[in-house]
Amino acid sequence: MIIHTVSEGETVFSIARKYAVSPIKIIENNLLPYPDRLIPGQMLLILTPTRTYIVRGGDTVLKLCRRFDIKKKTLLANNPSLHGRQTLHAGTELVIRYDAPTSGSAAINGYVYKNTTADRFWTLLPYLTYVTFCSQDEQSEKWVCEVSKEKKIPLLRVLWKQLYEKYRNEKNSFAEMANEAKQKGFSGITLTCAPKEMESEKVGSFLLEIKKQLLGMDMLLFQECEAERGEECIDVADGIIAMYEKCHKKDIPSFLGGEQTVMERFGDCMEVGKTFIELSSFGYDEEKFYTLDQILKIAIKYGAEIKNDKEKMISNIKYTLYK
Repeated sequence: MIIHTVSEGETVFSIARKYAVSPIKIIENNLLPYPDRLIPGQMLLILTPTRTYIVRGGDTVLKLCRRFDIKKKTLLANNPSLHGRQTLHAGTELVIRYDAPTSGSAAINGYVYKNTTADRFWTLLPYLTYVTFCSQDEQSEKWVCEVSKEKKIPLLRVLWKQLYEKYRNEKNSFAEMANEAKQKGFSGITLTCAPKEMESEKVGSFLLEIKKQLLGMDMLLFQECEAERGEECIDVADGIIAMYEKCHKKDIPSFLGGEQTVMERFGDCMEVGKTFIELSSFGYDEEKFYTLDQILKIAIKYGAEIKNDKEKMISNIKYTLYK
């Protein structure tokens, strides 16, 4: 695996020749929105396959998995162009194996929002362990069943404040909500961050009560919390999602002074094996923060060069646009 930083004048085809890989695979693996317009400073993931296969008539995902002795989720993950679906077309080149063997394992929790597109959802699904749904619109509810079929674990995201207010006024309100979620196919709850003004004792007792009720329903409890607030970390949940709001800081810290320091302190009071770290990629143009897709659009519009700050570029990337 290679991380390539685009230089002035480079194209997908010139980069593909340099590493002897397919330009189509570079486009697919990086989900490039504008493959014909690379931006200097843009970073691309280069994966070198050790075995490929051209689909023939009558081939199916399951047949190929048996033939090459690989798991279905591996084949789908190796080929983002399939968008997580199992429909194959003759003539398509599939990657069976890559040069970099798996060095470890990690659970990944992905968020699905109301504006998540179907292609984005299916493309990312093979890489996920848990899927947290942030809305209950008609499309999301259809995806919940599909997540379970693909042996992923669907979770419903619930706002802490709303749930706590209902709990204080009506003790069985949470059980009713959890039962309704289970009937819709959810396997657990992801609870948003507790309010900053709430005392840690109340946070702990509330979480413990929720966990007791979910145990009786055979459902999981995930808890979002702000990584810099150690007092909020109550070790009763099945999964802790550490939210580190680096992009909101006026002076963006380096990795050593930011994520690493925060996570070391966070790890002192939590079980590492069930901790999820929020990985949020962003950029900014001196005044405003943007998503990476927005940054690429702005860079193309103004002919800007993306500047990567290597000292701060771990899970968050700093982009400075020169117009």
